[in-house]
Amino acid sequence: MPEKMKEMKSKRKVEMLFLLFGIAVISVYTIRQSQKMSPILVDTVYKYEKENDWNGRWRGVSIEVHYPQIQGGSGADCITNTALKNTAFSFFDGIEVHEGAIYIKELTYEEILRQFDIESEDPMAIDIVMIQYEVLWCTEDYVSVIFSAEAEDGARLYERQYVTTIDVTTGKYIHLADIVDMNQLTEIFADNHFEICVGTYFEVHEDDVRRTENIARYIKTFNNMFDKRADQSDWHPVKHTKVNQHYYSEGCENIGMDEEGLYIYFTDDMAFQGYFIFKIPWKYIETEMDHAGNIQ
Repeated sequence: MPEKMKEMKSKRKVEMLFLLFGIAVISVYTIRQSQKMSPILVDTVYKYEKENDWNGRWRGVSIEVHYPQIQGGSGADCITNTALKNTAFSFFDGIEVHEGAIYIKELTYEEILRQFDIESEDPMAIDIVMIQYEVLWCTEDYVSVIFSAEAEDGARLYERQYVTTIDVTTGKYIHLADIVDMNQLTEIFADNHFEICVGTYFEVHEDDVRRTENIARYIKTFNNMFDKRADQSDWHPVKHTKVNQHYYSEGCENIGMDEEGLYIYFTDDMAFQGYFIFKIPWKYIETEMDHAGNIQ
């Protein structure tokens, strides 16, 4: 009998050790999860200045680009930082027309910088660009940013905004189709469950934007975009040539996100400056988003 009791006690000790080990593992995992924090973003500034004097008048190139970077980033953070930088500088991508088709002339960061040097060699050139940004949302999984660009060429002032959301765990862009499907989008716009953040002006009012025939056009455009081929962007035959994961700043697949809802960049000739930014509150989207900005 004593031997039996010893055996039982020994067995209980082993079971207790396994239990304590399991509790310890769970505790460490819980602590690590609780310590998972949103990345720290720092402002990064690129400046290019070259002045020319033409008969006492200022000529030259003045470029200032602000963009966020993850502090002390490594691994996926480095990819995210590259994506954020490429997004900011995508404003300088060119457009080529060949045989009636519109092609995006995608430029790498280095090519854009060389382009500034080439432009500055023209003694008559006036090229002034300021790009700034606002962080819409920064969570442990996503960084969402809206960029605002002002450009002047001596003849006119041009302003444009563009949005992006990046998965910081992979460094990849999050697009509209990743959040909402075409059926949901059709229902949301047909029921007027959206807000107009950018694009109206004195000739185009909110009521104009919400007209039935215009909403039908938006839905058709979105439908064409969802059905696009891999080598196309939106409803234009845009060919991506150089950069594997390039950001097209005028693409309708681009989104922004914050705690209130989803922001969609939408190119349309009726809009001021040629684009709207629509906002869809999360309550109208079936995708479940928690307070930390995680898609369920």
